[in-house]
Amino acid sequence: MKCNPYAWDALSDWGTLLANNGRESEAFAKWTAAVAVNPAASGPYNAWGNYLYERSEYRKAAELYRQAISRRPYDVTLHLNLANDLSAAGDIPAAQREYEETFKANPYEWGVLSDWGTLLANNHMESEAIAKWNAAAVLNPAASEPYTEWGKYLYQQHMYIKAAERYRQAISRHPHDAVLHSNLASALSAAGDFPGADHEYDEALKANPYAWGVLSDWGTLLANNGRETQAIVKWEAAAALNPAAWEPYNRWGNYLYENGDVKGSISKYRAAVARNPKDAVLRGNLKSAVEHVIGARTKGKK
Repeated sequence: MKCNPYAWDALSDWGTLLANNGRESEAFAKWTAAVAVNPAASGPYNAWGNYLYERSEYRKAAELYRQAISRRPYDVTLHLNLANDLSAAGDIPAAQREYEETFKANPYEWGVLSDWGTLLANNHMESEAIAKWNAAAVLNPAASEPYTEWGKYLYQQHMYIKAAERYRQAISRHPHDAVLHSNLASALSAAGDFPGADHEYDEALKANPYAWGVLSDWGTLLANNGRETQAIVKWEAAAALNPAAWEPYNRWGNYLYENGDVKGSISKYRAAVARNPKDAVLRGNLKSAVEHVIGARTKGKK
């Protein structure tokens, strides 16, 4: 901080950068310094809370979000952060109160209603959730989010046809959103409408030709329907678009393993692990495949 020692926002951003790179104690020092420079700033507390939330330290995160709110009591985002944190911590009554108070203070914030609906749905209060999503859609008829959240809930309940209807409503409001088309493709695939799913994945890529995740998902759909050659083409294209991505290799490996080509799966799992070496699931997949091959060789020798 040689240029401007009073730039508290730079200190706060620096803290976030350090936290994202695993340098926790240094991050805390920067956020603390930012608060010392500007005691009225909410940003450092919010950033600190976000970091703790991502680490599932919900109670500590709530304390920091409250500190942020005390400095900016009318900031909707801060209240939503606290509500989501309380929900994750299992304190549903407190989360509900936070949503309610936030909406009272901001009665035109349809996003509060949409998030509130998701909280209710996740806690098996379906009719109340639907009421919130409907109210959000009334407040902002152009919003896709309430329909997207509603569709996700229905999908999780294995109500794929109904989920597809909600996703189509979302798409009608944002027709060029690749994620929305991908959501619809997943629902159609789960419902057994594979031509419809193919069409929606294609639409998703038209909306965003760089959406490597769409290609990876599409590859899995094709593989699950016995279209191996086409699936491999999609996974290879996904890996070419994002050479750092492990998902296409892991999915490719899973397909080979599940279809008896355990030896072939090893190279794909190794490629996935090379891109995300700290992921225990990826390392477990590789270990299982290697052990399977070694076991088969041992039996063969006997």
